[in-house]
Amino acid sequence: SQPPKHRADRRSGKAGKAGEHDATTVFVRRIPVDVNDIEGVLKKHFEQCGPVVDVRLGRTHSGDPKGFAYVQFESAESAAKAISKLDGSSVGGTNSYGHPSVMSVVQAVQGG
Repeated sequence: SQPPKHRADRRSGKAGKAGEHDATTVFVRRIPVDVNDIEGVLKKHFEQCGPVVDVRLGRTHSGDPKGFAYVQFESAESAAKAISKLDGSSVGGTNSYGHPSVMSVVQAVQGG
């Protein structure tokens, strides 16, 4: 029997578990929690580094944003560019602590 697929993996058709990422995915902390359509805003912001495949927003059980997201690019080069270019950037709004949102962009931890 196979383990259940991660929700985002069902959309893409790729098998995998939560927490498994490759070099095309970045982890973004301190995203604004008060911006409408934050997934679309993040996608547009990160597309300056290359084509974005998916934006997965962390949410609470009630559906509220948790203040982090995973952004998956078509290539590892685009992900590396996002880390170097967009770490410390902002799309406006405030983070989950009520402070102006300045995002931290790092390589997503690879699963094993």
